[in-house]
Parts: sequence; C-alpha cells; structure tokens
Amino acid sequence: MIFNAVKRWTTAISLILLLLPGPVPADEAPTILPGKTSRIVGGVEALPGVWPWMAAVVDADEPDPDIGQIGGAVLIHPRWVVTAGHVVTQRYNNLVVGAGSLDILLGAHDLTAEEPNRVRSRIRTIIRHPEYNPVLLDSDIALVELEAPVYGFEPLPVFSGDRNLTGELALVIGWGDTSGFGRYSPVLMEATLPVVSLADCIQGFIETVTRYPYSAEDFTENMLCAGYATGGRDACFGDSGGPLMVHDARGWELAGLVSWGDGCAEPGLYGVYTRVGNFRDWIYSHVPVVGDLDRSGRVDLPDAVGMLQTVAGLRGFSETGDLNLNQSPDLGDVIGILKILIGVPVS
Repeated sequence: MIFNAVKRWTTAISLILLLLPGPVPADEAPTILPGKTSRIVGGVEALPGVWPWMAAVVDADEPDPDIGQIGGAVLIHPRWVVTAGHVVTQRYNNLVVGAGSLDILLGAHDLTAEEPNRVRSRIRTIIRHPEYNPVLLDSDIALVELEAPVYGFEPLPVFSGDRNLTGELALVIGWGDTSGFGRYSPVLMEATLPVVSLADCIQGFIETVTRYPYSAEDFTENMLCAGYATGGRDACFGDSGGPLMVHDARGWELAGLVSWGDGCAEPGLYGVYTRVGNFRDWIYSHVPVVGDLDRSGRVDLPDAVGMLQTVAGLRGFSETGDLNLNQSPDLGDVIGILKILIGVPVS
C-alpha cells in the first residue's frame, strides 16, 4: 500500500496509484482489510454558510488548510466535535495522534481563499472509542475537545435513533476527492444519497468485488450504508469523518460519519458510515447535553429552574445552558430549555 503524505499528489505518484486496486488516504491505518479504504464524487458545491457545523481536521503544522486538510468533523457542542476514529489514528501503530498535531477549522467553504468567519481551534483532548477496530473499522468514531468553546456556529444534533433510516435520502458533505484519483475539492461539496439496508450493502460488496472476498463478517451493526446501486455519487478520500445528515420535522441530524468504502462511487458498492446513533450514550457520557445544567444526562424541569436562577444572577453561568450561543444568560436560554421539555425543536 502507498500512503499519500500530502493532498497534492505528484504526477509520478498519481500514475503509480492508477495501477493499484485503489488509492489509500493518508489517514488510514495499515492494518485495514485489503480493499477497504477510508473514503464527494458526483456532488455539487454547497452554498457557503449553509452547513455551520461542518469542520475540517487539519495538520497543526501546516498553515495552509488546503494542503493540511486530512478529513472532516462535525461540531456537536461549542467545545466538541466528532469525527471518524481512523482520522485521529496514527498509520503505523494504531495509537491516537497527539492532540497538538491537529487543529479543527470551522467556518470554511473555500480552503484556498481568505474567509473572514473562519475559526481555527487547537485541541485539548482526543477520545477515540475504546472498541475501535482498525481492521474492520468498527466503532470508527472519536470525540475531539477544543481548547476553548467556539461561538457563532450552530452545532448539529446527534440522530436520536428513533426510526429506521433505510430508504431515506441523506446528505454527505466534504472537501475530499471528487474523482477517485486524487483531485481534491478546495470548496465544500455535497451529495444526496439514499440510505440502504446493511443486508443490501453486504450483498453488493460480496457480489461486486472480486479482488478481495468480502463476507458478512466484514460488517457490523455499527455501520450504516448509503449510495446508489448504479454508483456515480459517493464520499471519497479526504471526506473521512465528515457528516452523513438526515432531515425531518426537527431539522438536520447527524446519522453517520464517513468511514470506508472500496473505491469511490463504484457500481454495486456503497459508502459505509459509522452509525452514530449507536454511540449516542457514549458521546453524551463525555459531551455535556446542551441545557442539562445539573448534568443528570437529560434536560428536565430543574434545568429550566436553574437557568432562571442564572438569569437572575443567583448561580454561575455555564456554556451548557447557553442554548442560543450568545455567551450570556438570558430569557432566550430559558425558553430554549422549556422547548426541549415539551419536544419543540430549538432553532
């Protein structure tokens, strides 16, 4: 396997990669199964600012994010992002990278342009899921705590897992490869994909791939698949860790993280994503639930009372209670908590 150390491949490396079964991204561990590659082909450019929770994982030592971007991440709290576990894993020893080696970039659209609303954040802590499996890419998820909370960017709620997503249209976004041959996009791209059943996904891999014999054992219930049987649209190299989003009356929710595939947008094959809903309890064992002032694990009446006390100056203010992200306690935060209590979406 050949690992591209930087995003801008030379012509010589590109020619070598064309002779291999499929290019392998820089953020992939070497123990991965043959054929499996961490993986927007067939998409369109996203409108700037439409996806405020989208983040880029960038090399801390590279000031140019167009060169330093190695994957995607999703803001789920003013201080936390979530990404794929393999994005924060060292290639050769399966250890988590040091927090100082990566930055998180928010507010970007065109990585080659000067954009006034960008925030580049240092990282305090990286928490990879304890059951992360570098061979299967099972439990392919990690939490990243920022050095300081970021405001002005709407977090994306984690999918509640309250419905079967098979057949629903989902949306994936990222700055990754748009061709499968190393042509990364400087602007944020998006693609709409149908969610498919795990059974259909497995069957597609078994029937389509001949160079490596896939089996049901290569997949787990922690994986979610999306794409078209005819191919043409998919996440690809450099999109790893970015969001697969679903939408209902509550708004957009995070259903998956770009994890792996075999090639990009190939007929008969689907993109495989980390099924984020399976990790909801684990996520919120580390990430404060917005509105949960008493850290009970849920938003309830004591939180509303606590927020009223905060507004009245009777208790200290915490970012957990800042539902409207204006960095101060006010009636809007109280109303936000009350909305959560009665099941009304908080915009």
